[in-house]
Amino acid sequence: MWTEMNLGSNIIANVPGIVLVETGTGREQLMSLEVGDGSQQVLLTIDVYDADKNHVAKLRRNAWVFNDAERFKVTTTPESLRLSEKDSGTVVVEANVLDRHRVQVLQGDLYTPFGDLVEIRPDRVVFRTNTFMGNRFEGRGMGAAIVIGPMGFSLGAGL
Repeated sequence: MWTEMNLGSNIIANVPGIVLVETGTGREQLMSLEVGDGSQQVLLTIDVYDADKNHVAKLRRNAWVFNDAERFKVTTTPESLRLSEKDSGTVVVEANVLDRHRVQVLQGDLYTPFGDLVEIRPDRVVFRTNTFMGNRFEGRGMGAAIVIGPMGFSLGAGL
């Protein structure tokens, strides 16, 4: 569990690192970040979709389950991770472990299973027509997930 997870300029405290997206028809996991056992390596679990709603890659704790046409690459250092598209260089997710209990997501362009873009930049998170900046949320432990939806950020139960 992270004592602090930064998404852009938004700080979410005391959450397990699961980020969900509210789609109108339910919640889907956007990504999950955790720290490796015995290291500070950030581990990413994500299903990657494109703007046309195609499921193009699946990564589980930094290991590929599938990667359509080897389209994406994961670059890691002991305390960082960058998932990007090889041809365009587009960053899907970039994250750094600040310490064993704090992680920051610096940038990303993640598509939901419904083709909606979640844009993460150092100063904001944009979902549809909403921009989220400078928010702070306090989670309640392992059952709390970060939810990004049309009405804003919230904390809710996991899937």
